[in-house]
Amino acid sequence: MSADKASSLSLTLTQLNTASLDSLALPLAAICPSSKWRSLLLECRPFASRESVLQAATKAWQRLSTDEWKAALAGAEPLSDARQTAALSDFSRVELGAIANSPQEDQAALQTACDSYQAKFGHKFFLAAYGVTAKQALAAVQARMDNSADYELMLSVQERSKVIARRISAVLDEGEKNEAAPTPPNALNIHVSTHVLDTTSGLPARDVRVIFEARSESDPNGWVLLSSDETNGDGRIGSFPPIRTQRSFQWYRLRFASGVYFARQGITTFWPEVIVQWQVDQVKDRDRAKLHVPVLLSPFGYSSYRGS
Repeated sequence: MSADKASSLSLTLTQLNTASLDSLALPLAAICPSSKWRSLLLECRPFASRESVLQAATKAWQRLSTDEWKAALAGAEPLSDARQTAALSDFSRVELGAIANSPQEDQAALQTACDSYQAKFGHKFFLAAYGVTAKQALAAVQARMDNSADYELMLSVQERSKVIARRISAVLDEGEKNEAAPTPPNALNIHVSTHVLDTTSGLPARDVRVIFEARSESDPNGWVLLSSDETNGDGRIGSFPPIRTQRSFQWYRLRFASGVYFARQGITTFWPEVIVQWQVDQVKDRDRAKLHVPVLLSPFGYSSYRGS
């Protein structure tokens, strides 16, 4: 099983556009347990691209009511098929793998904090926890304990949206890999990675939240979430979904949560967020297999360049 997918799930864009709701129940229920979300998503068919699926998924999630959000966050809707339960467990194992591999004392402290959180807010703590250790998750719980109930629900909804986007990308990745038809010769397939170096300390910047987005096809002024992750102990992320597009050119960007990173160190920064935006071109980037977008970061300046 790869780092981003559940082994039992596979879906191509063609299948998503043409299959019945019943036949899509397994992968879609594992992505999000809300039947209302699934119906709203499929109302947007046909999808022209992966980006349009991600955009529709985000909008469908935003259209749910407060009660529907709470039910989905709690996983309250029963999964009628044992395969759906197994697929959801596969996803959870991947997403919570770093927590499961953390020291037992850190896991115990996290569980105690989560119990306190649920007692206060009436629902479970939710975090897009891919690659997050128990100690990092514990810090997130503690940082959110003083929030209001309404604000916490909003944060949980946002975190769930990130998980939905990651799971959709994972399912489509597996579907494309297993699809018998060859990739069209003019389609790009570029793997994206990043590395953040803190130039004030000369050390890798770890635990920096980075959001990967593409410019919306339907709204040139809007952006579609592709993935979200945090830099590891070496300041790196190498697990973003690859760029696969047949358009003549397409804009992409990485958003680095530099303000949060420096705030944890008690450092004032001029940059609450650093955004690195670029364009891929069907001609110039046709033979490019990887795109590395590193950032040299300080409280009052940053730089980036195109790597490979």
